[in-house]
Amino acid sequence: MCVLSGKGQQLFRYIIKRVFCLIPVLLVISIITFLLTHLSAGDAASIIVRGTSGQQTQEAINIVKEELGLDQPLAVQYGRWLGNVLRGDFGVSYMTKKPVRDELKARFPATFQLAVCSFGLLLLISLPLGLLSSVYPDSYLDKISRFFSFLTVSIPSFWLGLALLYVFGVYLKWIPVVGTHETRNVWVPALTLSLGFAGSYIRLIRTSMLEVLGKQYIQALRAKGLRERLVICRHALKNAIVPTITRLGATFGGLLGGSAIVESIFSWQGLGKYALDAIGNKDLPSVQGYVLLMAAVVVGINLFVDILYVCIDPQIQLG
Repeated sequence: MCVLSGKGQQLFRYIIKRVFCLIPVLLVISIITFLLTHLSAGDAASIIVRGTSGQQTQEAINIVKEELGLDQPLAVQYGRWLGNVLRGDFGVSYMTKKPVRDELKARFPATFQLAVCSFGLLLLISLPLGLLSSVYPDSYLDKISRFFSFLTVSIPSFWLGLALLYVFGVYLKWIPVVGTHETRNVWVPALTLSLGFAGSYIRLIRTSMLEVLGKQYIQALRAKGLRERLVICRHALKNAIVPTITRLGATFGGLLGGSAIVESIFSWQGLGKYALDAIGNKDLPSVQGYVLLMAAVVVGINLFVDILYVCIDPQIQLG
């Protein structure tokens, strides 16, 4: 009991230390995001004036800049924006005139649903193919799996998305071509996202399994007469899957924050499409809110994966 209590206290201190280390990371991300959005090409005030009145006069632009505080120095604008963010206020969208926090909250479930479905399909595709490819190396099944892995890595996601949209949306008419976020229509964009990551995971699982299957303790278990299924599933897979867990966490974060192109192709009403529209309209508060939210989510996922990694592999030393 004392050993477990000591290990638990050490793990708790490790978590607290990691959380405090994330604070400067998020601060740096906020600075970079704020500077890049303000220094990018185009003038937000001009775009707003052109979209509302249609007459782009310097007087109207100056009035909009004064109302939005864009006439202040960048340091003053950043300090005001950061103070609002710490209170949970990401500002008001220039285009929709709605709070960015409400916009992000309304679209996050659709993106999260797409990411979860993509993550599930990724595991269903890569895990069996990677295992079978490692159990039967140099067989026809292994060659087909490796060719599939090479194919999925090589095909751009936007091309694959357009092809699947034509097949399932235009030709078969199984999914609508216009925007939607219904559950029954999520699987085609989810398949597009998952196939983009499947190839690398098939190769990773295959390589890890082949390395573990060559260990001496695996040969000893086989020599004792243990069934091959138990050797693979209970002993080999448990150790081979550990390097994959860290990458899976990063991939899930990428599915949440990097699905903008796929969401735009399938008109999926999620955060990615919202961010692309905001970038096109020079909607600074929306872009800043999106980037900061995705950064916090990805950092939180990485923290969770690190903790899970420590729990799975007790040999890792807690720093």
